[in-house]
Amino acid sequence: MILVNGRPLETVAANDRGLAYGDGVFRTLPIRDGMIAGWAWHLALLARDCQTLHLPMPTLDLLADEMRQCIAGIETGVAKITVTRGEGPRGYRIDPACAPTRILQATAGWPYQDAQLQQGIRLIRCRTQVTVQPALAGAKTLNRLDSVLARREWQDSQVFDGLMADQTGAWLETTMCSLFVEYQGALWLPDLAHAGVSGLSREVCLTCCRQLSIPVIMGRIDDNILANADAVMVANSLIGLVPVIDVEGQPYGLSARFQQLRAAWDRALAESTALRI
Repeated sequence: MILVNGRPLETVAANDRGLAYGDGVFRTLPIRDGMIAGWAWHLALLARDCQTLHLPMPTLDLLADEMRQCIAGIETGVAKITVTRGEGPRGYRIDPACAPTRILQATAGWPYQDAQLQQGIRLIRCRTQVTVQPALAGAKTLNRLDSVLARREWQDSQVFDGLMADQTGAWLETTMCSLFVEYQGALWLPDLAHAGVSGLSREVCLTCCRQLSIPVIMGRIDDNILANADAVMVANSLIGLVPVIDVEGQPYGLSARFQQLRAAWDRALAESTALRI
């Protein structure tokens, strides 16, 4: 089901600024056992990203009510919330009269083989760089062209995703996941002060690290750190925390710390506020 401003529709206006300029934000959410775990986390991040773009945030009750309509009857699937600036005249100037467009949707079926993912994935290094824009750093906006171009760089079905760096060569993320590197006794997270998406996976990972007393360093992850890392992991809200076993021929193992983090990750989501029918 797709709801546009609460109505069953599959189209938006041609003059919607989300379509014209990517002027909006979104979140992708997993449906498991007929519910969405981490619901409160997702809404907090949506509110943060709306604030980054100076977008009015839909009310929590409204989003919950409409999402329940969307996921009704779906045991396993993928849901999405999109908020755009709404319809407006041409030109970049924001019309104060713009009313936000909210799009909630849910699709049955799971796009991944979970058991296969947990055995480990392969990555490549993408040539396409992450655009640096500190004003938008962290936000999950509708402009995903960096990832779209990077995803064109491989067709090998054995490669799950591609690492993406900024102009200085610092690895920030993959085309669709957050990046975590175990190095010299600590868990390294990329510094996203100037670019990249800071999503639910980073929030969950930081929560787990605090619970497990794992040292965390937010800094520059370059080729030297990757080459000498004890383990590499990626995560997003759908696949959870997944081990990387190969980056362009360099092998990595499944570390004990990954097992700890994965167990804590599952507990954190199980204990989080969920949206149920």
